[in-house]
Amino acid sequence: MAIQQATVPAKNFRSLIRDVLKFPPSASVAASEVVHFSVAKGRARASVAGVVTSAATVLATRELDAFTADYRSLSSYAELLSDDATVNIEVSQKDNMVRFVCGNEKLELALTLGSVLPKPKMPDPFFVATAETVRALKWLASVAEKDEAKQDMCCVYLKDGAAMAGNQNCIAVARTPGLPDIELPLPLQLCKVIEPGDRLARAEGGLLLASGCVVAQIPYLVSSIRFPVKTVEKLESAKGSVYGRCSASVMGSVFKKSADCVARIPNVNAFILLTFKGGKINLKAESQTATFRTVLDGAVEKDGDLWLELPEAEDVITVLGDGDVICSKLEPKGETVLEGTETKAFFAPRTKA
Repeated sequence: MAIQQATVPAKNFRSLIRDVLKFPPSASVAASEVVHFSVAKGRARASVAGVVTSAATVLATRELDAFTADYRSLSSYAELLSDDATVNIEVSQKDNMVRFVCGNEKLELALTLGSVLPKPKMPDPFFVATAETVRALKWLASVAEKDEAKQDMCCVYLKDGAAMAGNQNCIAVARTPGLPDIELPLPLQLCKVIEPGDRLARAEGGLLLASGCVVAQIPYLVSSIRFPVKTVEKLESAKGSVYGRCSASVMGSVFKKSADCVARIPNVNAFILLTFKGGKINLKAESQTATFRTVLDGAVEKDGDLWLELPEAEDVITVLGDGDVICSKLEPKGETVLEGTETKAFFAPRTKA
């Protein structure tokens, strides 16, 4: 019976497997846990079919009929390989085995026939990600509601060149240059994996993401999503009082220390209280089990208290820029606002611990 062989540069093989698995397989979709692999017409091809469908190609030599392999095996093997090596792949129907050999690194898998999905043609993108826009989208994904039953908030919402996300404690807005002037909810799984240089386009049935050597199709979120844009606009236009300002890097470091001390225990609610008084910014972080206090270096413009929820406060501070963070309170309800050069976060009002 026939034995087929092909070779793929190790660097290409690693890129192929890493990119086609850009979206983690879903345990609820068995088909997403196997990679379909083949070599034909000078290209190694891989695809994964699940909630997100991905297809990738890289340069290779010779030909192999399509087979499938568990994503865990291929992913782990690919990460062992050095850039200057070559992966030799052999498919033997005689003993029903697939063999990967790269120097001393050898992997044998049972042969299971498959069928590689074609790589979609990428239309003109409506968005090309930059380092700055990627940072903003990943930040907003960390702030967004994680409960998929709350679909209106379980996304990052694009509108008029801005991006926004929120949960019951906090709403955050980014007006980073380069965000698309379009109204569209982005799935959190997309925002978490997008990288600089990635391209996003619309297609029938879902968004297309071109990243490295892969094109992935992500289903659209339901059209009935109604993110509270008017609430965001109302918060952004509300009058407020500035209590003080502090270096974003200093505040970020202190918020992390505060969270480490009081907020790392599962299912424990925690908050930060900033007290502006006598030219000092006093910080108290507290949960049901611990209290942490320190003093922040910064400028005080008005005496008063500002409340921030953890871990949202720690997430928010990561993208407020390298300059100062302006700390203020809105009227009449008393929402706390942290504002950087291109981003803002609004925290629900709180009057006591």
